[in-house]
Amino acid sequence: MNDITFFKAFNPPTTNRRIVRKINNIISSGQFICGKHVKFFETAFAKYHQVKYCTALNSGTAALHLALLALNIGHPDEVILPSHTFFATAEAISLVGAKPVFADIDSKTMTIDPQDVESKINSHTKAIIPVHLYGQLAAIKKLKKVANKHGLFLIEDAAQAHGARLNQQKAGTFGQIGCFSFYPTKNLGAFGEAGATITNSKKLDQKIKMLRDHGQEKKYFHRFIGLNYRLNEIQAVVLKEKLFLLDLWVKKRQQIASWYQADLNHLDHIILPQSKKPQHHAYHLFVIRVKNRNQLQNYLSRKNISTMIHYPIPIHHQPPYKKIYSKLKLPHTDTVVSQILSLPLYPQLKRHQVFKITNTIKSFYT
Repeated sequence: MNDITFFKAFNPPTTNRRIVRKINNIISSGQFICGKHVKFFETAFAKYHQVKYCTALNSGTAALHLALLALNIGHPDEVILPSHTFFATAEAISLVGAKPVFADIDSKTMTIDPQDVESKINSHTKAIIPVHLYGQLAAIKKLKKVANKHGLFLIEDAAQAHGARLNQQKAGTFGQIGCFSFYPTKNLGAFGEAGATITNSKKLDQKIKMLRDHGQEKKYFHRFIGLNYRLNEIQAVVLKEKLFLLDLWVKKRQQIASWYQADLNHLDHIILPQSKKPQHHAYHLFVIRVKNRNQLQNYLSRKNISTMIHYPIPIHHQPPYKKIYSKLKLPHTDTVVSQILSLPLYPQLKRHQVFKITNTIKSFYT
């Protein structure tokens, strides 16, 4: 399933019509940047996460970048992260002049391994960025203990974890700063690029708000050099309207995931996503592992079932980092990326459609 199909599936017509009416009002008002709708969304998103502050931004990459800047991370600091994630997680670290240090993942959860994280800590380490991948929280309690033990910042990359939680505590609220992306295909998606940070620190939130607006403390008074990472009113009104549906959509995703689990759990060839309470997986993606991934993907494609791979190349193998980390060994990461396959999953997917997909997978093996 391509991004356009995902986008259409995530935006029911009734929601779109209501949003269009509000966008027309914005056009009439002439207030397009960081106006009342941005403030409304920031308040609502903070309340949803039961934190004090939210800053709306123009992308998830901006959220990661400003989180690092707000914490004064730069050269020669090191930041530990997984290599199995979207490129932006490492990119943000490089943009502030710090060094990405890649840790291996837990092959069961496909999220960063706390034990390997601790083995990578040295005198230059300043922060850990766990990625809540595919809608599943990393081992956040263990990672928080490691961070506290060594006096490190914990910055959560929750770009794929809208609505995921551990007991009643939501992703993005365990560390100093939580970072979100609202790319259109996310559980909570804008009509374009958008992002946000959340925190309980007034000082950090104030700094992030200045950084997103050229370092301005007030109009035309620039406290320091910043960037233009402001969110526009149109994206804010889209996100505010859709936020009310987020928990419902997450429940639908969990229901669809349970259908996949029921249909496929007896197949020895497939490793299914693992999530146990008190953790609540938000199922941004339903990612299975199979040894003959490419053959299965081609077979499903011939049967008109679209799948994707998130992500086929670990960051430490990407050209900007490949030479630097040529001797780095991440065995679990390298194994997992050769096996992962994302099956269709969006809130409007029906039981009979899942049944068709899983039956087709079964036919491949029989």
